[in-house]
Amino acid sequence: MTKREVLTAIAAAVALAVLAAACSDSSSDSASPSESARVGDAMSYIRGHNQDVAFEGLRETDRAPGGKQDGPAGRYPPLPSLLVGVRDGEGYRGYVSPDPGADPASSPASVASSTKSFTAALILQLDQEGKLSIDDTLANPRWRDAIKWPNGESITLRMVLAHTAGIPNYEDSEAFARRNLDPGWDPTPREVISFARRLPPSFAPGRGWEYSNTGYQILGLVIEAVTGRSYADELERRFFGPLDLENTHLFGHQPGPGSGASYFLWCKAMPPPKPSSPPAAKQKSEAACLGKRPPAYLPMSEYYANNERKLAWADGGLVSTTQDMTSWITKLVASDEVLDRKHRALMQRATPQSVKALADTPDRPVRRHWKGYGLGLQVFRYDAGPGFGHGGNIEGFSSNAVYLPGHGNDFALEVIPPLIEADTAFDSTNRIATAVTGRR
Repeated sequence: MTKREVLTAIAAAVALAVLAAACSDSSSDSASPSESARVGDAMSYIRGHNQDVAFEGLRETDRAPGGKQDGPAGRYPPLPSLLVGVRDGEGYRGYVSPDPGADPASSPASVASSTKSFTAALILQLDQEGKLSIDDTLANPRWRDAIKWPNGESITLRMVLAHTAGIPNYEDSEAFARRNLDPGWDPTPREVISFARRLPPSFAPGRGWEYSNTGYQILGLVIEAVTGRSYADELERRFFGPLDLENTHLFGHQPGPGSGASYFLWCKAMPPPKPSSPPAAKQKSEAACLGKRPPAYLPMSEYYANNERKLAWADGGLVSTTQDMTSWITKLVASDEVLDRKHRALMQRATPQSVKALADTPDRPVRRHWKGYGLGLQVFRYDAGPGFGHGGNIEGFSSNAVYLPGHGNDFALEVIPPLIEADTAFDSTNRIATAVTGRR
């Protein structure tokens, strides 16, 4: 896990506390009354059940009896909004909360590391076409000079796809953190990778598993070296256009609407950061909120949000909608429109290294329903059954897109809270998935 996602894992159950009293849902006209009622019940369940881990580290005087939150609004204010999309053989249905007037089908949001499913699919398409092999190494002459990775001859693209290469995260670099304070910095993928290149490897290639944003930046450069086109152009040419993903684009690299409003946690005891304040000011405010009450949510400034969304690029830079993301994950996992059966299986088959690493840290809320990782997809185990997809966090947004087979009418979900503290929404997705299958 990167610092960006590990830090937010601490607040995974806060997602439930944050959602308290927030979700008076509405749905599109195409949703059946029974499904609408079940999804509404699931949202009510999420509102009413907050997990003890949300309050780990707080003073005992801040805890309600039994470790639970005291009252529906309690410690945290209502989540500003929540988007949910459901797609099956009957079509797409969108739900939005708390504003029944919003259109969840067309509301854009940063989908964070769900972008990795696109990057991985593009690499696997190139393998399928014979334009590269996923067993090529980072020392391959076609992209070696662009990447310049130490010990690249021992690292294959397969390892990078699976996060088993031992490539450290650029966010873990102090030099990167200092550079990122400059609001005038316009980072390139090569610059971003250079910060991680100076760090020691996480482990020997193939000998472990650790989630690596740097690895997917590297894959973006491989795509450009092989195709002779930009990563953004290849996404449009191969996926966005052919698959009718009309509301999806790469932030800062393609035209498209910006993300909807997003927020960060602020405590009234702290002076609010100004739009021109460096990210450290926002981080200081959020850290103070962990021991203070009552907090509030402030809109994420353009600098905070957009700087990270642009530099995330091939590891997390996409903006999309619940409608597009449910369509994408369905076609990626359950059809031949993106990949053939062999390559889909590579994405969906969890590596032994990932299964062990995730099993070794079951106490992390972000990993409660995340059981493994294949070549570009997360493998989930929800109460409703197994699922395949990808989630992630980025400044101002969380996202989780997942396809769940085996229910007669297989279906896909996308859950987007506009707040990084809501983590990857895995647990909320579990509740919604259970509701849609009618099991609870």
